[in-house]
Amino acid sequence: MRGTPDIRPGPRSAQTVHRLRLGRLAWVVGGALLLAAPSSALGEKTIRLTLAEKVFQAEGIVEVNLPMDQSIPKHSSATAADPKGHALPRAVFERAMKGAKIERVLKPFPGGKQPPLPKQIYVFAIQSPCWWKAYRQGSLRSLVFLRRDVRGRYEDSGGVEHEDGLYSDLNPDYDKLVKAIQEVASWSPGTAEDNDRAAQQKILMASHDPYQLYLTVQFLNRYAPDVLDETWGAKGAPERMQYDRIVSEPATPVCQAAPSADEK
Repeated sequence: MRGTPDIRPGPRSAQTVHRLRLGRLAWVVGGALLLAAPSSALGEKTIRLTLAEKVFQAEGIVEVNLPMDQSIPKHSSATAADPKGHALPRAVFERAMKGAKIERVLKPFPGGKQPPLPKQIYVFAIQSPCWWKAYRQGSLRSLVFLRRDVRGRYEDSGGVEHEDGLYSDLNPDYDKLVKAIQEVASWSPGTAEDNDRAAQQKILMASHDPYQLYLTVQFLNRYAPDVLDETWGAKGAPERMQYDRIVSEPATPVCQAAPSADEK
C-alpha cells in the first residue's frame, strides 16, 4: 500500500531486510452499549479492549453460530431506547441468542475441557444495524472470548469493541482474523520452539496479512522479544522503528449507519 517505508538492505543480512506493504488502519470506535449485559456492566467508564488484549487475556476463544431465521413481526413499535424503530425486533434477537451454539474452538481451554456457553454472550447492541445485515445472511458467526470470574465460572469478556462487527463474519476479512487467532493460540508463551520461531520469523519477513502480522508482533512483544530483535533489529534502532510504525491494529468498519427501510 502507499505510504509504507521502503527499507533497503544495509549492513545487516538480506534476511533481516524486507519490504512490508501494509498501510496503517485507524481503530474505529463504536459507540453503542453492550448487548445482553447486566445493568451493573453498563457503567459510565466502559473499557474497550484491543484485539491483542482480547486474544491473550482470554482463557478460551470459541466461534458461535446464531440463527437468524425468526420471521420479522409485521408491526414493531418504537420504544424509549429505540424511538426511530431501527432496532431488531425483540423476538428475532431472543431467538438468535437462545439458539447460539459453539461451532469451533479457536483457543483451547485449560485442561482441554470445553465449558458450556455462559448465559450471557456479547455480540452488539440490539439497535445496531449489524443485526439487520446478519438477518439478511440468515445466521451470524461471532467470536466469544472467555475467561473465568472470581468463582471460576467462564464469562464473556466482550464489550463495546464488538460494535463495529470486526469479530463477526460480517467482517469481510473474518476468515483471516480467525486464522491469525488460531495460529498465535498454537504457540507456547514459554520457551519458543524452533518450529514456532521459524514460523514467526517468516511472518515478520513476508506476511502481508494485517491480522497475522499484528498478532504475531503482539505475541512476540509479550513472550519472545528476542525474535523481533533478531529479525527486525534492536528496539529503538531506525530500521526497527520503520517496521514498528507499519504494524497497527486492523479495523474494518462494518455496520455504522442505521438501516434503511429497504434493508430491514
